[in-house]
Amino acid sequence: DDVIFVDADGYESPVSTAEAGAFPSSSFAESPEDIVFVDVDGDRSRVSTKDGLLWWCSSSPGLGCRSMHTLTLDLKGHCQYMVSGGSWVALIAEPPAGPEQRLLALRLLAMRDRGIIVDGSALNYLTTPSVNTDFTALPSIP
Repeated sequence: DDVIFVDADGYESPVSTAEAGAFPSSSFAESPEDIVFVDVDGDRSRVSTKDGLLWWCSSSPGLGCRSMHTLTLDLKGHCQYMVSGGSWVALIAEPPAGPEQRLLALRLLAMRDRGIIVDGSALNYLTTPSVNTDFTALPSIP
């Protein structure tokens, strides 16, 4: 049997009863630790962790929430990131490409500290100290 969780925005999230006990919260209300973004298709995603699992919830019809162990971060343009896990893929549109999106990507990268495997082409870019701290050195986008 599936259990349907409904988050604060009314998105339904079907999960198996076996997963329900591990689910971060029955309502999956946003917490300060959640990472929220909108992809280029307008779908809203919420990412959080619990007990070494990453939980990715999407507003896209029929997707709901899914747990995973690995998250991939790829750089797709000037400070624009694509997030993927399993068969789920999202090219981030909000926050917009630039310093805010880079900070969001750094928060996703920090999930490694909670047992999540984070890989992808953006890792070298995100872990270079001069790139992380000097936003004034970014070339302008025409």
